[in-house]
Amino acid sequence: MAEQFEECVQKALQLTNLEEKDMLLLYSLYQQATEGDCNTPAPEDEDALKQWTAWNEKKGMEQDTAKVEYVNKVTQLTGGA
Repeated sequence: MAEQFEECVQKALQLTNLEEKDMLLLYSLYQQATEGDCNTPAPEDEDALKQWTAWNEKKGMEQDTAKVEYVNKVTQLTGGA
């Protein structure tokens, strides 16, 4: 799974014109997969707060589960490419 996750991370970096909800989902799953539960205080900046909130909502999700969900979402967004 680690290799597939890393491949999808590279694919995600090439995605353009994503809707905000998809960008936030990818961000939150990536953070959960690589860092685990969010352990930072909520920021005051509005854009940063959106990212923080998305990640914080993943609290308790296993890192391996986050990787699987990330791979599935990138695969969906890239049409399986």
